Amino acid sequence: MLSLRDTAFAVDKVEGGSWSVRACISTPMSPALSSGPTSVRKLTSRFSASGRALRSLAEGNANAWDHMNRARIIDEVRDRLRDPMIIHQSPTGLCGPLSIVMEFARRKPARYVSAVKELLETGKLTCATGRVIRAEEELRQAPVIAGKIGQVDWLLAATMRDDANVWEDVDDDANGLESITLWGAQRGWTRDLLDLPTGAWETCFFEGDVGCMRMAQEAVKARGTAFFLIDANLIKKDHVGPTGGVVVDVIGLTTPGPQENVSWQTSRHKAREEPGEFSEMVPSKADNFPPDHWVVYLGGLRLGSDPDDDDLVNIRLWSWGGEYKVSGTIDAFTEYLYGVVTGES
Repeated sequence: MLSLRDTAFAVDKVEGGSWSVRACISTPMSPALSSGPTSVRKLTSRFSASGRALRSLAEGNANAWDHMNRARIIDEVRDRLRDPMIIHQSPTGLCGPLSIVMEFARRKPARYVSAVKELLETGKLTCATGRVIRAEEELRQAPVIAGKIGQVDWLLAATMRDDANVWEDVDDDANGLESITLWGAQRGWTRDLLDLPTGAWETCFFEGDVGCMRMAQEAVKARGTAFFLIDANLIKKDHVGPTGGVVVDVIGLTTPGPQENVSWQTSRHKAREEPGEFSEMVPSKADNFPPDHWVVYLGGLRLGSDPDDDDLVNIRLWSWGGEYKVSGTIDAFTEYLYGVVTGES
């Protein structure tokens, strides 16, 4: 049953019983409600179920974590219900689980809130498939990492990554081996957490790049989801050094200047703000190895039956709290592409 009361609770911190539909809608959300007259039904259809789940979270008091703040998590969940794309991984390396979390909040908002409640209160997360993801006591006792990452994002992503690790524990700023996600784990979370039973993973380290791109295109066209494993330099700016064409990286090695045939622009997402205007196009940093970053594929690919290497592609990705538009030739883009994971219902 749709409830305006639950809807209000999902998107705003209602105090004193005063709440306005008009004021709610005037505060940015993404995606925005369709244009035209204010529709209470559209608003309640989108937020009523997640508001009911959030009310249950707010009414609880159990906490299996030493340093998690329930009130802060509730506020963060509200912001993510309004715009899941504000999720940011910095300073961690948890791109794999956080790409799943963003899609979880975007595709299954009520289930996302219920998962937050269960994990906060019991230290475990029960997936739609019945798989149980558990947070070890050591992780639950550790301080929450500081940075752009939210407490609720750390709660979910650190648990997911730590549960999947065999040898390394997630600790400190969750970088290095402890943060690495391979395609098998990414596909497992897509199936179990996002409840998308049909799908697959493919790698394209040496061949099959266009096939991976086509898999992503077909999955999203079928209302599923897709994640690309890329070299993060694809959506990084090349910082040209004083010599004009060579950059010295943090370990003292040199890399060439920017990749000439691929570039990107970004729109940052921030809580309760309109998504930023897309930046100017920026040449991608030269490709490197190994692949080190998972991104959500949002759409845009239009591949013919037999595309040429010189054909242009314009695709949309999500990462690091923002949308990216990437443009370049197929040949240039595939220099950065190493795998895909898809999920469909």
